[in-house]
Amino acid sequence: MIDGDSHKLDKISFTALVSRVANPFFSVLFDKLETKLKKLGYQVLVTQTHDDPESEQKFLEQLKTQKVDAVILASVENPDLVMRVGKEFKNKIVLLR
Repeated sequence: MIDGDSHKLDKISFTALVSRVANPFFSVLFDKLETKLKKLGYQVLVTQTHDDPESEQKFLEQLKTQKVDAVILASVENPDLVMRVGKEFKNKIVLLR
């Protein structure tokens, strides 16, 4: 899906979710992630869930309303929800481990 040549910045957008961006691991991770994806022509929105499953659900629902094209998860608050949404939106959720 990420090839850099076939998509323009205004066509593909990602929401990247973390529990807290203040965590040094996540801040470095998303700096690198956003830098790389931007160079490939993608838009990345970094969002915090603050360890709140309802917040995570709100951002995953952006797939349903087509506000974003894909969601990148660096932390998961509700694994069951992520699995359900992942089945409904195949190839639209990226889990980072």
